[in-house]
Amino acid sequence: MATKKASNDSTSDAYAGYTPAIRRFLEIKAQNPNALLLYRMGDFYETFFEDAVWANRLLGITLTARGTDVNGDPIPMAGVPEKTLDQYLARLVKQGVSVAICEQVGDPNKGPLERHLARIVTPGTLTESELLPQKQNAALLAVAPATGRHQERLGLAWVVLSNGEFRTATTSLTELASEITRIGPSEVLVPEDFKARLQEEYLNVTLTGLPAWHFSPDHGESMLKHQFGVQTLAAWGLDDQPEAVSAAGALLSYVETTQCEAVSHILAPVHEVQTDFIGIDSASRRNLELTETLRGDDGPTLFGLLDHCQTTMGSRKLRHWLHHPLRKTSEVSARHGAIASLLNEPSLLENLAQALKPVPDLERLATRVAMKTIRPKELAALRDALPQLAKIAQTAIGFNDPYINAQLENLVVDPALFAKLHEALLEDPAALLRDGDVIASSYNAELAELRALRDNAGDFLVEFEARERAATGLSTLRVQYNRVHGFFIEVSRGLADQVPMHYHRRQTLKNAERFTTPELKEYEDKALSAQERSQSLQKELYNELLDFADQYVTTLQVAAQHVAVLDVLAALALHAQKANWIRPQLESAPGIEIYGARHPVVEDAIEHYTPNDCVLMPGRRLLVITGPNMGGKSTYMRSIALIVLLTFIGSFVPATSARI
Repeated sequence: MATKKASNDSTSDAYAGYTPAIRRFLEIKAQNPNALLLYRMGDFYETFFEDAVWANRLLGITLTARGTDVNGDPIPMAGVPEKTLDQYLARLVKQGVSVAICEQVGDPNKGPLERHLARIVTPGTLTESELLPQKQNAALLAVAPATGRHQERLGLAWVVLSNGEFRTATTSLTELASEITRIGPSEVLVPEDFKARLQEEYLNVTLTGLPAWHFSPDHGESMLKHQFGVQTLAAWGLDDQPEAVSAAGALLSYVETTQCEAVSHILAPVHEVQTDFIGIDSASRRNLELTETLRGDDGPTLFGLLDHCQTTMGSRKLRHWLHHPLRKTSEVSARHGAIASLLNEPSLLENLAQALKPVPDLERLATRVAMKTIRPKELAALRDALPQLAKIAQTAIGFNDPYINAQLENLVVDPALFAKLHEALLEDPAALLRDGDVIASSYNAELAELRALRDNAGDFLVEFEARERAATGLSTLRVQYNRVHGFFIEVSRGLADQVPMHYHRRQTLKNAERFTTPELKEYEDKALSAQERSQSLQKELYNELLDFADQYVTTLQVAAQHVAVLDVLAALALHAQKANWIRPQLESAPGIEIYGARHPVVEDAIEHYTPNDCVLMPGRRLLVITGPNMGGKSTYMRSIALIVLLTFIGSFVPATSARI
């Protein structure tokens, strides 16, 4: 296909001389110079020019050429099939590459297709289940430097697009490393002039530079008020936090830009303060091996030991708890009490764990409903999960614990959602809309009629053939179909002169003649268009179904959060039961008094573990630990730290007794 076209004014048009398709590619690429542009062309996503060379290097896909540029040189081209897009996206994002996805718009039967930027996929804006680690959130963090007197203050804002969680905080430059380790972002947004200052220290994080004006208090306040439809930020404690507001504004702008629209499922911001959590610096987090080993391999970690969760939501909640031990002792004690209640009813605990097992990832499904990207089988999984939530509530009803009951009260979802999904969706819908039937025929009369036309063509042809043979007396007459010629009547050449006058010749072959009739042509038009029309109507009905489900997104997000908490409590109770852990006592006086302390991960890995004691109090604030190399000094210190941490996430602990 030629890529050039004539132009009378090449001096005033930077893309003169290119075909409309290549011209549009260049226009969109110019607007997104730092992203790899995947441009939909039929069943492939193609990329051209330097992007094709880039894709070839990153993905190892074949580099070809399509036409020539204005200088007569071949235009490099590389592409990936539409069906395997997700696996290539995963590889690109893992390498820290932002990918702009351009989709076709319109009907290919009605002339040239338009193309528009659909979204930009970056490491911090992933929502597709296939691209995200199941047991870990991908957070997008914005860091805003202070512009006033407090030059050392930094504003933080982060969002997890896959579940809508939105948080803000303030910190200092010296504490930024600890905060980044705690939040664990996949991508960090910073002003361009601040990026170089962080580049060397944060090599393992994708740093994205934005223009400085994105990070201003006025812009942030405007974005927050617009996003949540409020007149003031006081309710969230942000009215006197200009740095956090600045970061939030940059964050929301970036999300709108990458998603090519406002994102409605983001929850109201929660402003965190340092007094909410026990501080743990980044070195301590690494050395305690909470969620990853010091070597970064697949070795044992505290998270891996405790993760008896039945749902991926629960696993992510457990990971969050481990990195956020609480200072609020009332919440900690409530968790301890809930675990004790679960251990007092072992049969109910087992039933709860079994009831949680079939629950899909409600957090991410709710997000995909809000973003209109949920697939039919995922929507069916959401439908099937709704009765399961009621079953969980019934299973846990015997615990009689206020903390557990508080979780159960939020599992109720309006039965109208299940009724609608149950009525509209097939029991086992096709994986994708284009792959087959998704909406039940009984849901829409027009859809049922179109599918009857589509599916009963064989019966009609058999009946029509028998009728025509009887009417004409031609025993060799056959009614057939192929993709090129559609429906036709075929008779042998020797009998062709005996066909009725209303038969219209369609094709002559060596040994046969092919005909059609007004009746057959009319049916052909209906049958062949029925497939296309039924698919179009199904898509319309599916989109209406998503619009209906969208009003329940917030309710689903709340239910998902409480299912996750129940799952973590059950997991911690199961491990306490298995490993003989005890409930720690919380004291208001300073000190640590632990007898029979054990390292939770080490004791699980060896056959015999020798417990140790630790007593610290006013007048005895320091212990000097001596001994030979490999004598267990580090294990002892870590065991005490982990017991304290486990206490303040609300878990039982590996000890004979513990007063903290």
